[in-house]
Amino acid sequence: MYDPAPASRAVLVGASTFTALDDLPAVQANVPALRSLLGDPVLHLAAEQCQTLVDPASPREVSAAVRAAAREATDTLLVYYAGHGLIDPGTGLLHLAVPDSDQDSVFDTAVPYEWIKRSIETSGAARRIVILDCCYSARAFGVQSESVAALAEIDGTYLMAAAAETAVALSPPGEPHTAFTGELLELLRSGVASPNEFLDLDAVFDQLARRLQAKGRPRPQSLCRNSLGSWPFARNNAYQPAPEGRTPIPDVARALDASRTVPVPVLAAQISGLSEHRPATATEMVHTALQHRPVTDLVRLFAALYQAGCQRHIEAALPALVAARTVQECADLLEQLLATPAEDGAVALLRLTAELKPAADTVRLATALIRTGLREHTTVLLSAFAVTRALDEVLDLTDLACRGELDELLEPVMRTLAQHRPIADVIHLFERMHEHQHPHHALELITSAARSRTATDTAEMITWLYRDGYQHIAEDIFHTGIGHRGPEHTGELIAALQLVRLTDAAALGRRLAVQNSTATETSLLITHLLAVGQHQHALAAALEAARLRTRADFVEITQTLDASSTRQDMPALLDEAVRTSAPHDVAHLIQVLDEVGQNADAAHVLWNTVRDRPPGHTGIMLNYLDTDR
Repeated sequence: MYDPAPASRAVLVGASTFTALDDLPAVQANVPALRSLLGDPVLHLAAEQCQTLVDPASPREVSAAVRAAAREATDTLLVYYAGHGLIDPGTGLLHLAVPDSDQDSVFDTAVPYEWIKRSIETSGAARRIVILDCCYSARAFGVQSESVAALAEIDGTYLMAAAAETAVALSPPGEPHTAFTGELLELLRSGVASPNEFLDLDAVFDQLARRLQAKGRPRPQSLCRNSLGSWPFARNNAYQPAPEGRTPIPDVARALDASRTVPVPVLAAQISGLSEHRPATATEMVHTALQHRPVTDLVRLFAALYQAGCQRHIEAALPALVAARTVQECADLLEQLLATPAEDGAVALLRLTAELKPAADTVRLATALIRTGLREHTTVLLSAFAVTRALDEVLDLTDLACRGELDELLEPVMRTLAQHRPIADVIHLFERMHEHQHPHHALELITSAARSRTATDTAEMITWLYRDGYQHIAEDIFHTGIGHRGPEHTGELIAALQLVRLTDAAALGRRLAVQNSTATETSLLITHLLAVGQHQHALAAALEAARLRTRADFVEITQTLDASSTRQDMPALLDEAVRTSAPHDVAHLIQVLDEVGQNADAAHVLWNTVRDRPPGHTGIMLNYLDTDR
């Protein structure tokens, strides 16, 4: 390995002691241990070219050190951080903690990773390496869709990140180093028994992942957007020359050329042989084959590598296949893969196509698949596109699918959309589909959401529907909830609407539920309204039961409530209704009680009205009774 010292720089940062976060004592030993290995035999960095910061005083101190190193490096730039990773809940961006960092005030107490990223991106270094050994608390803020590596990615840089999500997983009690860095140090010291004199970055990462998983610890993450993964990073201290007579590992150029021409069984054997000690070369060979071999060869190569346990090289190279192959070639490959042990590869290819191909290509592929009878896989493709892509792209997909043979498949796609997209996306797509003359699919989308989302989400939909003049669809959503979700969900929905002051909508839902539910369901609705603190809606539901249901139903509802374990039985509920209801409601209640043979209850209600309500109210109520009779 040549000596790049004059043009290489490293910044090693460790934050171990905190005022508002858990201490990480093992981090303190990481930095000097790693620095000792950055001289011979690894990067040959002299002391003056490797700056260490243990418990830096401020975010600016870290940023300034990285900025200076990035400006000076022209060969290799290495940035290492160990400590707490934090997510700013306002932006979702990664920050690196320093001793005074506070999780409740991330944005102004921790180092924004954007600062680090900006310096590295502008560096003239030929090789840029970032190693992050930090837990990250994204889940505490609901940020679950991105990994540490995805948040920290820098174009043209090799990134390696620990995947620990808690301080315990990051810094195991009683160990001298953190889990990730401790394994990295041991790997660099001891090497890997192989005929390779140097360990490239991909080999280092692959070994780290294997060793950490063998110990039951979280698997690390890596991202590389160039060929840096095959660059020699460390001298292999366990280097063992290949025995005489054994075929040496081919050089990269020869291996890549062979990927285009050698028979598939030979190619699969070569890739499998390189997988352990030259994983980057193995992946590049697959990458080349996927772009240049005929589809029939690819099917056999997929099957052979999946059977050999080398599917990770296929998965890493799939984006190149999606980009290079025609829609028909992808369709042929998918169809043939489903009859092989590499069926999982077909699913991965479907999902990747949905993530990368434009709407027009996706629809063409879906049409080709459905013509070969692959209906289920076509649905997977369209659903994955709809869940992962921008809203305008989803609308383009819907427009194109409606014009061809895929219209009937949009129903399950709408159901998937309704379950997995944010509720704001569901609402926006509903409106756009209505504008684009797809009312059937728009209604399926919003109705599916009503069947599957929480009462809070449904209340948000109803709020928007009322605001934009879709009251009749709001009523359909209520009917959906009443018919499919049951009285408890309806009660929670009424409470959620009341919380946002949509009293009229809440009252509409309550009346529809009382009118369209069974007697048992109406009793459960009243019980649940009381349980969630919606006393007035419970009272109104009791009176509506008297007005809207048959006499027999009303008797069943009152008996069910009387027999339930609610804190307030039906007579008490009706007593309260008498004190708050309009005269005509009270008159109707007395008449119903009298007609169903509950004369004592009717007399009780009449007496309470005369006693508790103003004379004018009593007079109006008696006039209603006299008129009705």
